[in-house]
Amino acid sequence: MDTHVQPELLGEYFDGLASIEQSRFIEGHLDECAQCADLARTLFANSALLDQWTAKNVKTVKDLNSTVATARRVPLGERVRQAVG
Repeated sequence: MDTHVQPELLGEYFDGLASIEQSRFIEGHLDECAQCADLARTLFANSALLDQWTAKNVKTVKDLNSTVATARRVPLGERVRQAVG
């Protein structure tokens, strides 16, 4: 395949938002393309790290809960778009 998987589409795939056709393309492409497979592993690992992140300088537990709740409402695909966009 000559077309690589875009990071945004990988984010949507990890969030379960990719269509069946997109998911099949991604899975097939990742089996064949080491470059995209590495990118997928990196995005997945970074997402897992972000999900585990805690703030040490939060003033109150309420502030922390609000920050975490807000961050979790943003799907990985959107976080990737914001990061690369």
